[in-house]
Amino acid sequence: MVSALMNTRKITAVVVGADRIAIAAKYHGVPFYVAAPCTSLDMALASGDRVTIEERPDREMTHIGEHRIAAPAALITGIITERGVYAPDKLKEILQQ
Repeated sequence: MVSALMNTRKITAVVVGADRIAIAAKYHGVPFYVAAPCTSLDMALASGDRVTIEERPDREMTHIGEHRIAAPAALITGIITERGVYAPDKLKEILQQ
């Protein structure tokens, strides 16, 4: 249903932490935002591949079988924090302020 609504332009942006929806948003040209407090952003990590996901094995949340399903930064339009909305590549300079 989400893909159908995006296709008809009845959805103008997505704010959610669901990777499958990020892929649908990218496919339909709908901006995808991630809402997170700055305290959850770890700029010391080289990439999101190093983020520990809850207390579960990481593949449980990032893969279905052998297929990776976690959203890469290229699918994310912006990350929403209490300081504002930032493109993934701008986070490092914002958090250093």
